Amino acid sequence: MAERPGQVANSAAGTVAGNLVQVGSVDQVNFRVGNAFPGGLPWQCPPVPAVFVDRAEEIGELLGAREASRPLLVVVTGGPGVGKSALGRRWAAEVREFYPDGQLYADLRLHGRGSGVQVGEVVEGFLRSLGVAQEWIPTGPGDREAMLRSLLRDRRLLILVDHVSTSAQVLSWLPDAPGVAVAVTSHRALDELDQHGAVRLRVEPLAVDDGVALLAEYCGRARLDAEPGLARELVALCGGLPIALTVVAARLRRRPALTLGRVVSELAGAVDRFDLLVGESGPVVRAVFDGAYDDLPPEAARLYRLLGVHPGPELSVGAAKALLGSASAEHLLEVLEGANLVEWASDDRVRMSAFVAAHSTSKADVELTRSERDTSLRRLVHHYLARAQAADLASMGDRLRLSDADDEVVRIAGDFTSKAAALDWLDHELPNLCGAIEAAVQRGWADEVWRLCEALWPLFLNRKHYRDWVATHERGVAAAVAVGDPRVEARMRSQLARAFIELRRFELAEVELLAAASAAAAGGDVRVLASVEEFTGRLHLDRGAYDRAIEHYTRSLALNQGIGRDRGVALQRHFLGQALHRSGDLEAAHDQLQEALESMGRLDDRRNVGRIRMSLAAVQRDRGLDDQAREQLTQALRLLREAGAWFFVAQALEQLADVDDDRAREHLAAALDIYERAGSPLVERVRERIAGYPG
Repeated sequence: MAERPGQVANSAAGTVAGNLVQVGSVDQVNFRVGNAFPGGLPWQCPPVPAVFVDRAEEIGELLGAREASRPLLVVVTGGPGVGKSALGRRWAAEVREFYPDGQLYADLRLHGRGSGVQVGEVVEGFLRSLGVAQEWIPTGPGDREAMLRSLLRDRRLLILVDHVSTSAQVLSWLPDAPGVAVAVTSHRALDELDQHGAVRLRVEPLAVDDGVALLAEYCGRARLDAEPGLARELVALCGGLPIALTVVAARLRRRPALTLGRVVSELAGAVDRFDLLVGESGPVVRAVFDGAYDDLPPEAARLYRLLGVHPGPELSVGAAKALLGSASAEHLLEVLEGANLVEWASDDRVRMSAFVAAHSTSKADVELTRSERDTSLRRLVHHYLARAQAADLASMGDRLRLSDADDEVVRIAGDFTSKAAALDWLDHELPNLCGAIEAAVQRGWADEVWRLCEALWPLFLNRKHYRDWVATHERGVAAAVAVGDPRVEARMRSQLARAFIELRRFELAEVELLAAASAAAAGGDVRVLASVEEFTGRLHLDRGAYDRAIEHYTRSLALNQGIGRDRGVALQRHFLGQALHRSGDLEAAHDQLQEALESMGRLDDRRNVGRIRMSLAAVQRDRGLDDQAREQLTQALRLLREAGAWFFVAQALEQLADVDDDRAREHLAAALDIYERAGSPLVERVRERIAGYPG
């Protein structure tokens, strides 16, 4: 076989940097190639509050900074509740025309707390919003951030990030792109950003006149003029904080007979402390929220208390219904929105400010009994569990599960329009699902803990989130031990081990898999035994211990044969064939892959048949059988295109270039087109290969 420029093999060994996709016990995986911006350009910044007064000087400063700085980094600081986020949104709206490639937005409160914020997940979300298909998003330290900087290099785009708590949360991904503006809001100084040319703007409380103007927007000027001087006193008592003023104003608007004098008297006599959030303004801010709470109808007040039980600042209408135990939740959320206590994040989700979350939690602690809190929380956990199980079922179909899907789960699964939509739901709800797991752990609900972990498997397998993967599954292992079911323990340990394998923490993975093997043996479920053997084979394959990988895949194959799991048999033959190929035993690899091809063909699984043909072609090429390899790859491409498996189509085209000299450049150009449309990091490699061919 003639030497070809840039020739590659469909195999991997040793340390892998970037993306290496090797699927274990996944019957089907969807890979998508979309346009550069699926669904259009990203315009993610939330809308400007309906009532927004003054701040003309601050907006002017930001507009001037845009003209003077390239690239632009804006740091908006100020005390809690002073209006930093609203100012950031207003500025984003003002400068939209200067950034025609879109706006990206993130609220770091949804990704952890303080220094524990998972910035990598935020960056991953940005990459997806920019059109990068999930399979191309790298997982190595710093790789996602580097990819984001590369993608932003020639764009004109604005990024707004709320509730930043450390400079590192920005510096890890900060682009050096002249057309990109980054604005962050924080109640901290973020001094390290000064080294990167940050333009600083400190937001102060509203001046008295501006605060009065805000009240007038809600209540009408005549209402304020009827009690001269009290509006100014009210603004002063609220410390000029828009968060407090809007809640007071909404209360006055809802109650036309409520006098300013009474509200002023209430606030002046406030003695409670709320200083964890707002320091010296604490008594007044608490009194503002207490007043708004006291004015709520009983059922709305009950829902408000129950929001304090929810583990995150954002939730769906369905989750609110679960908390309340009533279908009236949506109407009651509208009541809370009218009181400026929540805001709609989308058509079926609401978001709470840090103030509301803290205040509602304090009300829950004081006014709900432990039994009421636990009953509501159990309903919520079961709500998230049923939907997570449905998303699992919709995204991965028939796979090994120890939880049975009841009728409700099957019904909900049918609501997902695609496998990708099911994964997107899991991704979006991940903070709440992790919160539900933690709440269940604290209450000793071990059964719910491991079932939630099991349902999260397709999300972690396809989109990683390693920190949450490890944290939840460590809880899952403990829960499995607590319920005393060795089968469950084996599954939880295996799923945890897979995370350690991908993180290349092989010693930890081996500890978990040895314990999993022991538990599986005690449990006596052959399906679980076969699964543990497969995971262990993957460990040794990635370690480069091919003989041991072959040993474990062979055991898994025999166990699947013994219980008549045809799909399991076909998959294990495929994995075994890959391991044999890497070990250098080309003849045995060919035999296993050929049998895998026949077995999978009987199951009419085009995607996996195409993948097996790719593996078989790699073996045939290494045996010098280029004509047979070309035929395998031609058939693989037809099947993979029919299945819409574009990631594998691109790989197959690269392989085909290795065995088809006459059309190699054509095949590589087709692969490049897929990689470019998917935002793949493999673009440069293929361009280099193309450059090695004349034309």
